Amino acid sequence: MEYIDMITKKHIFLTFNNLLISAFTVWMTIVLVGAIRNDHFFIGNVSALAISLIILLILLIIVYLKVSKFRMVCKLLFVKYAYVAAPTLLVLILLWQLLILKQTYTKIGFDAGLIHNFLKNPHLSTSYLSTYPNNLFLLFFQKYLLNFFNMKLNWLNAGYLSLICTDVSVVLNLLTVGVINKRKINLAIYIHCVFLFLFPMIIVPYSDTMVLPFVSACLFASSCVIYLKNEIVRIGAAIFLGGSLSGAYLMKPSSITPIIAMMIVYGLYMCTLSRREIFSREMLEKAFLPILFIFVFAGIGVVSFNHYTEEQNFVHVQKGMALPPIHFISMGMIGKGGYNQEDVRRTLSLKKPEARRKYSKEVMNNRIKQMGPLGFVKFLLFKNYNNTSDGSFGWNVEGGFITAPVGKGSRGFFQSFLYPTGKRLGDFYWFAQLGWSTILITIILGYDNRTRYTQMLRLSILGGLLFLLIFEGGRSRYLIQFLPMYLILAILVFDNAKERLTRVANGLR
Repeated sequence: MEYIDMITKKHIFLTFNNLLISAFTVWMTIVLVGAIRNDHFFIGNVSALAISLIILLILLIIVYLKVSKFRMVCKLLFVKYAYVAAPTLLVLILLWQLLILKQTYTKIGFDAGLIHNFLKNPHLSTSYLSTYPNNLFLLFFQKYLLNFFNMKLNWLNAGYLSLICTDVSVVLNLLTVGVINKRKINLAIYIHCVFLFLFPMIIVPYSDTMVLPFVSACLFASSCVIYLKNEIVRIGAAIFLGGSLSGAYLMKPSSITPIIAMMIVYGLYMCTLSRREIFSREMLEKAFLPILFIFVFAGIGVVSFNHYTEEQNFVHVQKGMALPPIHFISMGMIGKGGYNQEDVRRTLSLKKPEARRKYSKEVMNNRIKQMGPLGFVKFLLFKNYNNTSDGSFGWNVEGGFITAPVGKGSRGFFQSFLYPTGKRLGDFYWFAQLGWSTILITIILGYDNRTRYTQMLRLSILGGLLFLLIFEGGRSRYLIQFLPMYLILAILVFDNAKERLTRVANGLR
């Protein structure tokens, strides 16, 4: 009887894996179609310089495919001597980041500017922080980093903090890949270098980039807990995971989807084991004890910060003023599915928390009724497009993102690729769109790789997309918090995607 029960459980787990792969492939294909159809890919928006680079890129691909000697040289340089090429390229990219930051840093608007102003003058009206207390952790995290590095508050130094967080995230991603499969370290460096080259968000000191090290730390620590055998190291990783999880949750609650996904995937796997295996000493050491440490230290982190916010006197926060979660659901059901100033104004006009929740619930129900079932499905597809199609991750989309004009000289040249009035902005958009589409194609074609860790990454990505569909979205800036999952998944499934693409290419010949 127990044998039959185990077969049934394994069948359920196998069915879950197949459904997950199917749902992931369909959803990612929809995202890819949206990315390809995005206006950023319109060739008429790029300059002559970009067109020349695009032609050169196409020629290099053709030469690589057709000329065996050129292909051998590339493999010699980037594969055989990757231990030299990869670190060298990484150093060059770090220098590129510093150059971009120095040449393009500027005052940033929207919420990033408000946090900067509070750090500069904490005695400003704190109605914003009372309304959005979720940004308190961001405020104090920036304050801590400025003190730790003994930096004065200005936009350049704020950009350095964002750069540090982004690069720490990359280092942790590389360590995660190293724990899972050391042979893919060089590939991981190459892919992350392309990502960093096309990621100007380092000049924006906001939670989008500053949550990245916490998300990557969660992925790194979870890989250590799962793959490493030394019990002391695994317990240490579990404690580190608990602290990282609390930081991710406090910075952006939606960023903890990898841990939720891990609990689901590995929890279902454990259900396939026999009772003897589940309650064995080995399972206690490998699963139950690390889980205990994770949640205990995550809880300690959250409780400690909440206690700190109550005791601190840096800024004053009025309790009971926060917008309820259902407000962000109802607001995400109108327009492009993103921020709606009129919704915020009307909700804030109600002073009591219960009245705000009741009003938001009524608004949500009315909007669903007005759209109807078919209209609601169309709206979700439209919102998903807005959430995911932009490969620049919402660059220049926010109100008052960058208000400074393009300068002159070398600063003006670099700013022309990134500033709203820059004449080469379309060039950046095009190549950013190419990079995003390539990542999507890779993770779609790599569906043959079905290890539990890659399945966890797929489920966490789907969880993130689902969160953005339910709550406020409307622009792809919110995808930044999930980029470590996309990048690591693309690395782990790269060989599978390459093999499948090769078979398709050979079939077309």
